Amino acid sequence: MKLNYWMVFITSLLLTIMEQKTFAFSIRFASNGTYKSLEPYGTLDGDGTLNGDGIVQLSSPLIMNTSETNYFLERLSIAFPSWDFEKSDNDLIGSFDIWEYYTDVNDFRHPGQDYIGSQIKIRYTPGYGDPTPAENQLHWIQRVISNHSSATGVHGDDEDVIDVSSGQTNPFYDLIPNISFTDEDDFADGPKRPDLQNNHVWLGELFLVEIPDRSQPKKVTVYNGISWGWRNIYAASNISCTFEDNVVQNNEPILSSGSGGGGFDKNECDNTQPKDKEGQTQENPILENGSLEDWKYFLNAPSNRWFDPPTRFGFEFQSIDNTLFTDILDFPLGLDADDRFTVSVGEMLLGEFSPGDRVNFVELLGEGVSSFKITGIDSLLGSDKATDIPFKLAFNDDYGSFRLRAFDLPETPNPESVPEPTSVFSLLAFGLLSWKGKRRHR
Repeated sequence: MKLNYWMVFITSLLLTIMEQKTFAFSIRFASNGTYKSLEPYGTLDGDGTLNGDGIVQLSSPLIMNTSETNYFLERLSIAFPSWDFEKSDNDLIGSFDIWEYYTDVNDFRHPGQDYIGSQIKIRYTPGYGDPTPAENQLHWIQRVISNHSSATGVHGDDEDVIDVSSGQTNPFYDLIPNISFTDEDDFADGPKRPDLQNNHVWLGELFLVEIPDRSQPKKVTVYNGISWGWRNIYAASNISCTFEDNVVQNNEPILSSGSGGGGFDKNECDNTQPKDKEGQTQENPILENGSLEDWKYFLNAPSNRWFDPPTRFGFEFQSIDNTLFTDILDFPLGLDADDRFTVSVGEMLLGEFSPGDRVNFVELLGEGVSSFKITGIDSLLGSDKATDIPFKLAFNDDYGSFRLRAFDLPETPNPESVPEPTSVFSLLAFGLLSWKGKRRHR
C-alpha cells in the first residue's frame, strides 16, 4: 500500500509539472506571418546629397502576466478616475498569436511622406476556461510610453498615456472611432513618427480586458498583456555622397544589390570621401553611432578601419543589410593580457589569433560572413576605458553597417542550484523507471 501511495504522489507531481508547462499563457508566431525586426534608412539634403543614416529596430515582444499590472492599473485609474479596474485572479492559458510584426520605413527611396515606425497584428486565442469573444465582453487597453508625443507632435515631449483618441470617454483601444482591423479578439497598430533625424523610443503595453457584468460597464477586469514597440538611432553620414543623374530612374536612386549598410551603393556616388580620418590606428578607433538595447551600431562606416567596442570577455558582430565582413585585418597590440583572441563563425572555431594576424573569411570559408564572434578577451586596462580593445575590420564594400554586443564569460553552473521543471521531470521519470526496474528483479 505504501508503494501505491508513492506511485500516486509521483504521478500527481508529474501531471502538475506538465500542466504548468503546457498550459501557460504564451506568445505564438504564425508560420505564414510577416516579420522584420531591423531596417536601415537614409536621409537626403535638399540637393540630393545623402546626409545621414538610421536603423529602426523592434523590441522583443514579452508576456506581461497579471502580477505585472500594478503600474498599468495606476495609470488607468489616473486617466479614468470614475472607472473601477482590477486584475484577474488568474492568468490566461491561451495565447496572443502575432500575425504581423515588422519595421515600417518610408524614406527618400519611396514616394510620399517620410516616416519610421512599426506595424503589428495580434489575435487572441482563448484556452480552456479563458473568456471568449462569443460569451464575454472583451476589449483591448494599451498604454503608450514614448519620447515624441503623438498629441503635440513635438519630439522630446515625453508621453505616458492610455492610447485612445482625444475626448474619448472610455479606455478601450478597440472603440477608437474608425479603428481598423481591431475588435474583441483582434488588435492592430502602426505607430509612426515623421522626423527621421531624431532618435525615438516607442513602447506599448497592451492588455486584454473584460467587462464581466454588463450592468456595470465601468468595472473592468484586466488579464494578461504583451509589451512591444520600436526604437531608432540616426547618425549624420561620415561620407559626402551625391547621386548622379545616371543612377536615378523614375525619380528614385537606383540601389545596388551589393550595397554597403543602409541599402545605398556608395560606389554609385561621386565625391565619396570620409569626412574624418578616425579608425586609421588602434589609438584612434571609430566609436559606435548609438545603442539600442544591448547592441552598439556602426552605420555606414569606412572599411579597413579600427572599431572600438566596450571591453568584455567577448563580442558578437552582426552585419546590417547587404554588408558582409571579409576580414579581420588586425588585432590590438598590448591591450590584452596574453594578446590572444579566439574567432568563431557560428559553431565553427577558426582558431586563436594575435596582433599582426589576419583572418580572411573569404579564403577560409569561401565568402564573407554576416556574423562572427571574438572571445577570450582579458583587457589590461579594465572595462571602463573608452578605447581599449579595438579591432580592424574590412567589408565587402567601401562602406558598411554593422552592430555588435558584448557578453561576459559564462558562469559555471552551481551544482546545488534547484533544477528547472524540465530537469525535475527528467529526474522523477528516471527515478520512476528505476523503481520499476527494481520491482521486476525482486
